[in-house]
Amino acid sequence: VRCSLITDIELFDPSGGKIENKCLSADIGVKGMKLFIENILEVGTALVLKFNLPDDNPEFFNLNSKVVWARKRSNTVLGVLFKKLSDRDLNRIVRYVESVLAKKS
Repeated sequence: VRCSLITDIELFDPSGGKIENKCLSADIGVKGMKLFIENILEVGTALVLKFNLPDDNPEFFNLNSKVVWARKRSNTVLGVLFKKLSDRDLNRIVRYVESVLAKKS
């Protein structure tokens, strides 16, 4: 289950080097998210995503992820898969998704 999420995301490589200052997310689910990014990244690229959820505590997520699909259009759209979410991070995402979906019903 996914829901809309428009928020700024910072992208880093696993060693901490910045890949993209800011990109925008489009949606989020417990397995991953869709991102709008300026430059295309190859499928399989490892990333660390730094972001926060609206109305969540001020602690940022720093999630190890990898690119699982990429499409170049007027902007680039990436699908990223989260790798090994902690129970705490998983619960934060589940609560967010459920709260957004509850507001829609």
